Amino acid sequence: MDTKKFKSNSFPFDSLPLELQLMVFKYLSSKDRRDKFSFVSKSWAETLQSFTEDYQLHLYDCYLKEETEPYSILMNSTRKYRFLKLGHQFTSENPLLVSRLLTHLGKHVHVLDISSTDGFSSLKESNSLLMFPELKKLIVTKMSDLTKFDIFPESLEHIHVNQLSVMEQTKEVEHLKKIKNLRFWTSELIQIKGGLDALVEIASQFGTISTTIFHLDEKLKEILESMQTLDNIYLKLSTNFIGTPVVQINDVIGIELKEAPKSFFKFIDLPNLKSIHFRWDINQHPESPCYDNHEVQVCSNVEELEIKWIRNRTCMGCFRTLIDSLPNLKKLILLDCKFENEHFKYICFKLPYLKELEVESNQIDSQILFNDQPQYLLENLRTLHTLNLSESTISNIDKWPFMPNLKKLKLAGASYMPEENLKQFCQNLPNLEFFETGDATESGDYFIENLTQHLPNLKTLRLLYLMDLTQRDFTAITSNCKKLRTLEMSSTSTYLITEYNLFKELSSLRKIVYDERTFYREDFHNMGHYLKRHGMPYDEIGALQSVVDEYSFDDSDENEESDES
Repeated sequence: MDTKKFKSNSFPFDSLPLELQLMVFKYLSSKDRRDKFSFVSKSWAETLQSFTEDYQLHLYDCYLKEETEPYSILMNSTRKYRFLKLGHQFTSENPLLVSRLLTHLGKHVHVLDISSTDGFSSLKESNSLLMFPELKKLIVTKMSDLTKFDIFPESLEHIHVNQLSVMEQTKEVEHLKKIKNLRFWTSELIQIKGGLDALVEIASQFGTISTTIFHLDEKLKEILESMQTLDNIYLKLSTNFIGTPVVQINDVIGIELKEAPKSFFKFIDLPNLKSIHFRWDINQHPESPCYDNHEVQVCSNVEELEIKWIRNRTCMGCFRTLIDSLPNLKKLILLDCKFENEHFKYICFKLPYLKELEVESNQIDSQILFNDQPQYLLENLRTLHTLNLSESTISNIDKWPFMPNLKKLKLAGASYMPEENLKQFCQNLPNLEFFETGDATESGDYFIENLTQHLPNLKTLRLLYLMDLTQRDFTAITSNCKKLRTLEMSSTSTYLITEYNLFKELSSLRKIVYDERTFYREDFHNMGHYLKRHGMPYDEIGALQSVVDEYSFDDSDENEESDES
């Protein structure tokens, strides 16, 4: 939309509906946006208060003025924010306002992210972090950002640095010694060696470039080279690095291999290893043996394992050995793997304390989930909170076990879910917050109504099969899903006005996805403009346009007025 000049003093902002007020804001010049920012911020801040379960706050593009919004509204907020992120253009001509607001908001903040802000540059005092007395984690862009602060809260335990340069014995490292109770700081080391060309190649895959190149302890280097060439290994580190830039064995908490490991045994030598990711195409290495020549040992401390490889054969004995070596596993992801009933049964038998399970396989017979020997049933995974079976179709949904801890569930579909079966299924998942299904076409016209009626805690609903969104479906969603934040559907009869009304009826709703088109809550406020761009009729557009035309003027008009004066 073209920027226009306004007779701002006489423009009737307050007489327009809220969504039209925000549309008008799009017309304003930069100066007028600054002058009229308070009324837009007010609507944003008031809407923010409706998210009663949110404890994260991201402040950006905020120019603070005393007794105007968002300053006045946030100063009166009783929300106990736990996570605070300060973005670009969070500033004020009066540093005291910034300090006063952050002192109020920061009373209960545990995580502070200042990695993309100039807000703290306006604070002259080096003890600014004391405004966050319960701060446990600080996120910054570079190590040098820490030198802005001379005093750190005693509660601070963890620093995360997004961009690390070559670690040397620098003043930044020495500065860390001022943090009394620092336990560790973290970052991701995506390339150990290989030079800039290798980094650029990695950046093309991950969308980021890092110049992080550390020195490796000789023993660690020996261990890594025994598993794979260093160019194919990525590490995640957790360490304080105070006094030395050398990565030690104990510093490695995560490892990712692009190629098949030469040996699994060496994982045992990394005592603090918590996460292992294997990512390679086994078809490029058909001679590769099954799981290290049928000899598998992995560090028993590992809590997260992700395997992505394409295998035409499998060795059940090696799979059992692999699972047996991971008694503390909490998260297991198996993608593009040969995975069948026996594998799933063994997981249910051996990993009763698993928290998250994702299996990409259409070879699982749903009958074995519920109708097998007791030790192999799905109900053994009592602590599971995330289950992703996005390639598996469940045929006997009413047999689903009672799983009160399950929060997130993905299914390829259910072949038949009549009302009573669906009701029983929902009752066995009383705390489900995320549900996705790829097919429910055989479940009748009342599927959405029955589903939403019996899952009152839904925050994300993804219905990925082609469907017609009827008025009955719309009413069911808006009446039953009072906590819904994300709705994704693949509909054949979706109108933009539907999104508008969904946002209007559900104050908790943040995002709607229709056929890969994404709408956010801000689109609700600017829906008139959105509809106009897409050639859709909207009654209030005409009224807005007439108001805009009445109170706007071109440069030529301004020149004429100057000539007349």
